[in-house]
Amino acid sequence: MPSPQSSRPDGKVQGLHPASLVATAVLLEAAAGDDGLIAKLIDAFGRETDARIERMRGALAASNFPSIRAEAHTIKGKRREYGS
Repeated sequence: MPSPQSSRPDGKVQGLHPASLVATAVLLEAAAGDDGLIAKLIDAFGRETDARIERMRGALAASNFPSIRAEAHTIKGKRREYGS
């Protein structure tokens, strides 16, 4: 039977890339004993992502599509680094 977090019959969590699961496990292991570390990392990721989205909006207004692509690619890469 699938877990409550999944709609997949194999019980795997839908939408999570295997690399994200590994990164999450590494992050949790590295943060052992420091409850505030993960919260700080999540906050840093959010601030950085917000800044990149603002740059994407500016690039869109200027029709600078290579910049939009570069920012989106960086967000995707950072997401994997943080295991989200």
